[in-house]
Amino acid sequence: DALKLIAKRADGSLRDAEGMLDQLNTYCGGKIAEKDIKEVFGIMDEKFYLDVLNAILDRDDKKIAERITELSRRGVDWGEVTRGLIDFFEKLLHVRLGIEEDELLKPKAERLNEDQILYMLNQVISLERRLKQVPYTTAIVQVELMKLARYPEITRIEELIAKEKTQRMEKPVEKKEEIREEVKEDTLLSVWERLKERIEKNERPAARNIFSSLHPISYDGRVLRVKITEEKFTMLGMDETFTRKFEEHLRAVCGKEVKMEFVVEGKEFVPLVEHEIVKMIKEELDGEVVY
Repeated sequence: DALKLIAKRADGSLRDAEGMLDQLNTYCGGKIAEKDIKEVFGIMDEKFYLDVLNAILDRDDKKIAERITELSRRGVDWGEVTRGLIDFFEKLLHVRLGIEEDELLKPKAERLNEDQILYMLNQVISLERRLKQVPYTTAIVQVELMKLARYPEITRIEELIAKEKTQRMEKPVEKKEEIREEVKEDTLLSVWERLKERIEKNERPAARNIFSSLHPISYDGRVLRVKITEEKFTMLGMDETFTRKFEEHLRAVCGKEVKMEFVVEGKEFVPLVEHEIVKMIKEELDGEVVY
């Protein structure tokens, strides 16, 4: 175990490993134990990282602050602590993925998904880089660990889809409120009278004024065609709000989408499908006009 710890801290560098052995030999004067390595190089015991993880999972700021304060009093090397955190979260990820076995970490890993562990691992990697740039390391470590305790509720897309399907199956189907007003027949006159009543009751004077100048021509269930003066037609062109409001009321009256088509007084009416430009587009695209 002592040799594994040296190799791990040396990160594959033979020269660093030899340097560590020289330091340990001087310190220990003979047999080198795992506890000696941790004491000389400030390597934290795994229990510390387990305590931190438990505090993160429980969102226990007080416990995090207590553990960091305790280490600060001992004068630990925060760079060593964060390297240990990186190794710990990497191991946690491996346990979650089933790459490694660890009975202590397994129940902890099962409380998180892969994305959440990756988020935490990325945060401690960023923390290690940040510690090299600031002098107040204790405060930074404490704040970052408390931020981890507020890890976002990252949910995998597959889980969201499954949850949505379950909710749809469990949720009773609500009958949508019928917006169609009760009518005996959708004749031009009945539609127009009910539309007129709604607009006079709900709209402002400007909209009522424009509507009062309109005269119904025909209604085929999809399009309500009305006659309009050139002056009022110009006003509609300048402000499409009026047309949109009229069609909203028309939808409430008819219970379906119905368009309003305006025919300017004094001008010959040409059906949309017979318009020269529409004909040209139909021929070019080999399509049909759909209302």
